[in-house]
Amino acid sequence: EMALRAIHQFNVSIRLACEVFSISQSCYYYQPKLIDENEVIADWLIRLTTAQRNWGFGLCFFVLTHQTQEATRTEVTGTTRDGD
Repeated sequence: EMALRAIHQFNVSIRLACEVFSISQSCYYYQPKLIDENEVIADWLIRLTTAQRNWGFGLCFFVLTHQTQEATRTEVTGTTRDGD
């Protein structure tokens, strides 16, 4: 954002702006890809941290990956681990 502002405000080249702010040109051009799965993960994280305020990152990560694996297993086999 700062490099972009410098380019527009001071009429400098992208190369110079990237050099001044010590970023690569690929970093300047990078555009994140939004994946629908990100919204689902964010929703799960909000639910987990709201319900379990004392859980750290490690436990949230473990539970989230377990939920994802369970959901995938259910989609593939049509059953849960317990056979329900």
